Amino acid sequence: MLLTICASVRILYIFLFLIGPFILLAQDDWQKKHKIAFSYTYGNQLLLDVSYRYQISLFNLNYYRKLVAKKKWGVDLMLNPHFGVTEFYLDNDDPIARIGNELGLNIGAIIHHKFLWDELRMYCQLSLGPHYLSNAPLRQNTGFIFSDNASLGLIAKVESSAFIFIGAGIRHLSNANLSSPNRGINNTIFQLGCMFNVN
Repeated sequence: MLLTICASVRILYIFLFLIGPFILLAQDDWQKKHKIAFSYTYGNQLLLDVSYRYQISLFNLNYYRKLVAKKKWGVDLMLNPHFGVTEFYLDNDDPIARIGNELGLNIGAIIHHKFLWDELRMYCQLSLGPHYLSNAPLRQNTGFIFSDNASLGLIAKVESSAFIFIGAGIRHLSNANLSSPNRGINNTIFQLGCMFNVN
């Protein structure tokens, strides 16, 4: 657990260092065509009726491309390359926590709608894509896999070109029965990030 937290904090510092240049490129208005976001996602088995333990710290770089822009709502295409550090047990009787890594690229969409006032929006984000696991519990094969994600949350404008967002959702890993075992890994996920206009 401590190793996972230390590795996660180090990578988070690198992301925060990289955010600065994008603030300089940012322009006004939520409806701009291109946005970029940096976010951190934590996942575990909270509220899930499962017996295994698989925790994940994901570091995300999101690119959003406007598809539909109305006054109160919009839809954006999303590309999400990400890197993760995992902590898990091989099975329920394993006394040793194992460490692994994930690498993936999800493609999806974010649907957002004005919520209460202009500076606050609610969103629904759906994505899926290819993934790589370096290590996994006995219930799931390592290597090539797919990641499916769904989340809900809020986006708040903090200045004319910058936004913060917070959300929660569900995440599923499996390999479409391309290899065995393939019993799947599910996570409840919590996400926090910042987003900037870049055009």
